[in-house]
Amino acid sequence: MTVTITQLLEQQLTHTQSLVDLINEEYETLINRNPERLDQLVQQKQTLLQQVEAQDKHIQAHPDAAQLGDESNTEIQALLSEIKTAFNTCQQQNAINGEIIEMSLRTTKHLTSVLNQAKAANSLTYNAKGKTQGGSALGKGIKA
Repeated sequence: MTVTITQLLEQQLTHTQSLVDLINEEYETLINRNPERLDQLVQQKQTLLQQVEAQDKHIQAHPDAAQLGDESNTEIQALLSEIKTAFNTCQQQNAINGEIIEMSLRTTKHLTSVLNQAKAANSLTYNAKGKTQGGSALGKGIKA
């Protein structure tokens, strides 16, 4: 049995809706700071994107692919519209997720900087004349 262009578009719509759900779950995972789950979601997203790409190639190669541009075919146009809407939703949510990741990276860098400054301040010592010196001199001259 031959698969129709409409069936291929319905499958693509299912893939894109799954992608929307996955990206929304990715958002929740970023908010909840769950790196293990995030890693799983990234792998699932890559797999799903590969499926979307493969499905797109099947649609373009279908003998009835010319119907995609036929404005009078309301069923196909409705499916295409839903797919485009889902992709737009994916792009918008993905941009938000990217901003969350950037904010997390900036926060992590700032915290690292604060910790390094605190470490440097705690490593100060005084020499025999009462002047401060870096902690790197600690342990020099000691022989076991």
